[in-house]
Amino acid sequence: MKKAAAVLLCAVIALVAAGCWSSGELNEFAFVVGVAVDQGSAPENILLTVQVAKPSGFKSSINGGGSDEEAYWNISNEGETLFNTVRGFTHESGRKLDFQHNTILIYSRDIAKKGLGDCMDLFIRDHEFRTSTWIAIANERAADVFGVDAGLETLPAVEIDKMMDAQQYNSQSYTIELLDFLKRLKSDTTAPIAPIISIRGEGDDQDIHISGTAVFHKDRFIGELGGMETRGLMWVTGNVKSGIIVVNCPCDQGKAELEIFQAKSTVTPVLKDGDLSFLIEIKEKGNLGSQTCRENLAPTKKLEALSERQNKAIKTEIEAALKKAQELNADIFGFGEAVYRKYPKQWKSMKDQWSEIFPTLDVEIKVQSEVYGTGNITKPVN
Repeated sequence: MKKAAAVLLCAVIALVAAGCWSSGELNEFAFVVGVAVDQGSAPENILLTVQVAKPSGFKSSINGGGSDEEAYWNISNEGETLFNTVRGFTHESGRKLDFQHNTILIYSRDIAKKGLGDCMDLFIRDHEFRTSTWIAIANERAADVFGVDAGLETLPAVEIDKMMDAQQYNSQSYTIELLDFLKRLKSDTTAPIAPIISIRGEGDDQDIHISGTAVFHKDRFIGELGGMETRGLMWVTGNVKSGIIVVNCPCDQGKAELEIFQAKSTVTPVLKDGDLSFLIEIKEKGNLGSQTCRENLAPTKKLEALSERQNKAIKTEIEAALKKAQELNADIFGFGEAVYRKYPKQWKSMKDQWSEIFPTLDVEIKVQSEVYGTGNITKPVN
């Protein structure tokens, strides 16, 4: 623990020393690692909470001695506008807030329903804020997320940062950086999306959970995708990197867990006789990771049978995402952009009617998957 804290403190100091934009001394700044935006006490107000790395807390971790001092400080301020609220932290802190090393920007669901535009401009405009910062939506109060135990990390914001990176291993939450969210927001047709953060448990047993995807119309939250629907979206957009697909064994007496190794998607708009449709083609390779049935799944025919069941599972996930997106009338897949690239002339007449076209689009899904390995063993242990 002492070694880890020492390494983290040295890393923070090294980053700050290399990245300072002013000539001020290090002890003149408070280095922000997380930002949360909530509804204020009045409807027109916002409540801004920042998590600041606390050097004295790092020192306590390094030196030991049983100190309970936290390595971070959560500080809040309320105001009518974002920039003025940030400057207002000088009433609470003797150090100027420095946002160059912020890792996560969390909005509450209430703020997201009202619209993120007014609460986002500063984070894009000001040079101190990085556009590579993660953006997420909290199920309830965003500030509460920074009060949950950090698990293996010293700072809750750093733990969330690492959890965002780890989502690639399950592909059930669509993580997105601020710049990519902005690109979707500026698109004429593509709907913005962001992962959902929730707090599970009570008291000292609380933990942070990332699952599902918030869907927006322009800058307003309008609905969400569950884990399976989210992976359906990610199959289409080519963002599936890994994950587990559970299917029935060929004998239907147990389950087979298939690990995703490779995945590739192709989305093709098809315009024929004035009718627009889409063809989605998925190619995937996987491996048998575990099984609960007693049959030997190593023979070629058994692997082919698993591949067929995996095809159906992937197709079901994509169909679920399509259904939810069309119900919400939110083009989360970027279909409109695909039409523009392939049929730029025809797109001119479709653009203004896209909200009427998208919910009724016919989409054909073709999946070609391959289960090509069984790991270190062939026959099951049982």
